[in-house]
Amino acid sequence: MFKKLLFLIFFAILSYTAYSQDSAWANLKLPQNLNSDITSFSSSGIDLFLGTSGQGVFYSNDEGNTWTNYSNQSMSSDSLTGILIGLNQPTYVIGRNSIYVTTDKGASWEELSSYPKDDGFINCGALSLTGNLAIGTPSSIWYYSENKDGWFWNKLNIQYGLMNVKALGFDKNRQLFVSCMHNKNPKIYLTDPNGQMSFLEVINNIIEYPLPGFFTMDPNGEMFTGVGKSIYQFDYSKNVWYLFTESPQNNVRKIKFSTIGYLLSFDDLNLRIYNPKDREWLPENPLLDFDEPIIDANIDENDAIWKIHKRKIIYSDVPVDIIISFIFSKYIRVKDAALSDMRGKTLAMYKASCDNNQAYLGNVTTNNQGGFYLNFSAYGLQANDQIKLEKLVKTEYAVKTGHEDFGNKMYDLYLNNMKFDGLGNPRYYALTDSNSQTIIMDHTSIHYFLVVALDWEAKRDFLDSVASWCRYMSGFLYDVTDGQLYLEGVSVYDNYAKWNQADIRIFANNLVWPNAHVGGINLHDRVSAQVRMPRRWWGNSDDTRNYNVRYDWYTWGDRSAQLFMSSTMAHELGHYMLGFYDEYVWVDTNKQKLLPAGYNLGFMQFQYQIAPDWSSEMSDPDRYSNPDYRYTLQWARNGSDCWTQFRNKYQKYYPDYSEGGDDIWVPVLFPRDRTLSGGLNFLRGPMDFLTNQTQCSVEPITTVNVHDQDYDAGDFKFTLIDENSNPMAKADVYHYVPLFWDLYFKKANQGQSADNGKMIVLGARVNDRVYFYARREIDLGIFGTLPWFYFNFVNVNAVTGVKDNDDQTQEELVIQLFPVKGEHRLINSMKYDVSGKINLDIFTNKMFNSTPTVDIALSDSTVKNYTFTYKGNNSVYSLEFTEAVPDEGSIIFNTTDSVNAPFSILFDYKLSDMGTSLFAPGGAAELLLDTKNTEIERISVLSSNFFPLKNGISANAKQGGSVVSFSSAPGQISQETTNILNIRYSKTELTTEDELSLGIFKWDENSLKWNKIGSTVDTSEGLVSAQVNSMGTYAAFTTNTTVGVLDGTYDSFSFGAYPNPFTNSAKVDFYLPYSGFVSLKLYNALGNEVMTLANSNLNYGKHAFNIDGSQLSSGVYYLTLKANNQTITKKIVLVR
Repeated sequence: MFKKLLFLIFFAILSYTAYSQDSAWANLKLPQNLNSDITSFSSSGIDLFLGTSGQGVFYSNDEGNTWTNYSNQSMSSDSLTGILIGLNQPTYVIGRNSIYVTTDKGASWEELSSYPKDDGFINCGALSLTGNLAIGTPSSIWYYSENKDGWFWNKLNIQYGLMNVKALGFDKNRQLFVSCMHNKNPKIYLTDPNGQMSFLEVINNIIEYPLPGFFTMDPNGEMFTGVGKSIYQFDYSKNVWYLFTESPQNNVRKIKFSTIGYLLSFDDLNLRIYNPKDREWLPENPLLDFDEPIIDANIDENDAIWKIHKRKIIYSDVPVDIIISFIFSKYIRVKDAALSDMRGKTLAMYKASCDNNQAYLGNVTTNNQGGFYLNFSAYGLQANDQIKLEKLVKTEYAVKTGHEDFGNKMYDLYLNNMKFDGLGNPRYYALTDSNSQTIIMDHTSIHYFLVVALDWEAKRDFLDSVASWCRYMSGFLYDVTDGQLYLEGVSVYDNYAKWNQADIRIFANNLVWPNAHVGGINLHDRVSAQVRMPRRWWGNSDDTRNYNVRYDWYTWGDRSAQLFMSSTMAHELGHYMLGFYDEYVWVDTNKQKLLPAGYNLGFMQFQYQIAPDWSSEMSDPDRYSNPDYRYTLQWARNGSDCWTQFRNKYQKYYPDYSEGGDDIWVPVLFPRDRTLSGGLNFLRGPMDFLTNQTQCSVEPITTVNVHDQDYDAGDFKFTLIDENSNPMAKADVYHYVPLFWDLYFKKANQGQSADNGKMIVLGARVNDRVYFYARREIDLGIFGTLPWFYFNFVNVNAVTGVKDNDDQTQEELVIQLFPVKGEHRLINSMKYDVSGKINLDIFTNKMFNSTPTVDIALSDSTVKNYTFTYKGNNSVYSLEFTEAVPDEGSIIFNTTDSVNAPFSILFDYKLSDMGTSLFAPGGAAELLLDTKNTEIERISVLSSNFFPLKNGISANAKQGGSVVSFSSAPGQISQETTNILNIRYSKTELTTEDELSLGIFKWDENSLKWNKIGSTVDTSEGLVSAQVNSMGTYAAFTTNTTVGVLDGTYDSFSFGAYPNPFTNSAKVDFYLPYSGFVSLKLYNALGNEVMTLANSNLNYGKHAFNIDGSQLSSGVYYLTLKANNQTITKKIVLVR
């Protein structure tokens, strides 16, 4: 097809290399004073004539750069419908019923006064090659010719009666074709005005109606006409018309021929080109479309095409053959999602199947119609290749500093043409053999850039694992957003580098719960507004915090196991980056019970791959179609599902700052906006968990730059045991570095020891100090619980696995912890006073043997020691921090136990600006504040794992999670707001019955006791929740026990006998706080020993013995327990 034409096109391309496809058309510069409609136009070389409807004729002899107008008054009031330029002859201008002539190229004009004006308005005119003029009116044909007496008008149809003439045309032999209504019938006549003036009817074979409106000669002098879509050629040998071709257009307005024979067919709104040699129409192309109707069209001697409109004239800046070459380049029309042309936009073009498989081809710029021409051969393309067009619409720069790896950007927002099929398989626009295609730019692609910081000096293998998690996380977000967001770049730092500038902080301490500041990406440095992640997240809160002792803990598990970490990081970025709230937290737990089992709202409810389908999706309006579901925290805080919030954030018109022009429409597509397959109500893929659709994974194109701080730190390995050489599990381990003298500065919370007591402190150096804190709460049955607190510290004398120096070794130490002597219980309260200073109150069950002090790091990196003041009436130690402290840190509480042995307790705190989601250190608790709390500017949070006072609750109530203290300044929580407190607990420390009975209590500093508030338990999340209306100190305890007070103190030991009185037998329980020799004997009322129950060394803990009373008489007896240089006697009664 088009073989001959293609050769000519190739030749034309070689001959006109200066022309570009986007310069095919140009606007003619019109007269500056033109204020009338254009009614006619004609050109000859550089000479241009422009007729108007009220300003006469403008003339230019320099291709429109300058114009003159010397029209006479009559012309200026006339409507000039035609301009006929003769070859070396006068130029005629046709008015309503007047004809004007110039012989000096418009310098002067004359009206042909001899023309018979009384014959009606002029319908048409024609000029022969020899300069003879023919005029058609509603009744006559007038011929203007010259004889020996001069020029005169001759009425050609005088012998044939009235003819309503519609079109006239001279052929090469000066014969005149006439299209008219004659005797009420459409007729075409051929006459020779210079001969006998007979009229030959030549309408044969033309069957369409109405009359032909034009006659045109081709370069060979053949005559053509057209009616409707039919184009006819005249056969002089038979004096008949035959059908030459049918135009693809419905109503041909005019046809013209180029000098090399192409037929150009015009209708009101486009041009089509016909190749007579191959007898085929060239493909249609937007290049040939008009943006408004034409009033006339022409082709000049240079084969330039002229399109005349009422208020503008457009001409081709290249000849017809180059226009044809453009046609054989594919014309790509680019539209946005609203189907508006993207005009004047520079787009990057790729050959691509998806984002991770693309080759950059160069930039293209759309024209004023939103299109450009694509030459396959120039780019090595062929049909079925997919091309990607992409426009950078916006760059949002990071609020936090330290993002220089990627140009200090927060994100780049792109618009491209990616599509997904119903199963989530991606594709771009496939090229076809068609000469014109439209590409819809309806896919938004948001590329984020993040900084990740670690609080210890990590080894490279862990840093590489973090890099892998970031890539997995990028892929997960890509799936969640249906390919509309991923991470283009991530920078990873260790050893506190970029800590204040980080978007994600990873803690050596395996946090109780990952957490994030909602919208924190928009907050500045040094504000506690990041994602906070443990060094490895296993998906089940406190119960696996001590897994990090595994030798392969940072690389353990296959890809699905790694997704626990990466998908949770993505969940937290949903808070931090996108402003979402949790959908597993409900403001009305009764409504939560109505959610069907297995119904997952989306990744902000449950993001793990073991979850139902929606684990890798965002909630959309359909997920909340039931109004009873609209009580999640996400809906309560943001008033919508996640997809709607995401759309509201990014979907809009963006100004085009780089190029100006039209704003750019950036859409966000919901799953239901797409065609979904398989009965799904979400888009499967592009990184779906279940189907493992990774063919378009963005993981390979997520760049992760690892900045490894290559210092001399290594691992400090040890095993913790208790006083009986049993493994000490879940001891908290803190890493401190020397400051000066005997002062140490906290480096990191390193987590908890494993079940076998083993532990590794990462990033340690010789002379660092490591603190150990552990607690055991011993169940005494009816006597309640006994708190045992362990404390110790060691200085590091050797490490192993030093970077670049693995020959340094260390024997694994065994470190023994001993319990602190005496019973101590504390309630810690941290709060702002009216001046904004921070106060610390510690409520106790009794005074310590020595006045407590605290060590706290200050903002200038020094360490300050403060001393408490004791207020005996409230049993509270108090102090005020008089100097500035960092936003996050630890407070070391120092005192002595009952035998004056020093010990310390460590409390973690956090200070932050007002935010709607506030997490306690380590993620132990979360306070969700209503946005209506407008008087709050600063928040303090203190958490404590030390044994709390149990005033007002059962002595054997079990604690779930930590004690947390919240305070605000300058204002307090508004009483008209809804605020939710969540406290996390460890399931391993509680039975199912214990879990279900958990409740949240608030400490009353006036009555010095706990008061229960209404709360609910989510056992699947390990979460206790309550609505709160004030700041204060809170904790969670079990409530399935009777309120009581222990008889005696824990300083010695406790025991009891039951039933009492008894008949035949009784059971004796006692608890030893320390291992040692124990004597337990029964005496009668006379003091005589009647039974020995124990008389040997016993380990600490709970013991039980039976009294056999079958051989004893009724009466009063005494049980005497001796241990640890203490004696307790209890009375027991035997009744027969």
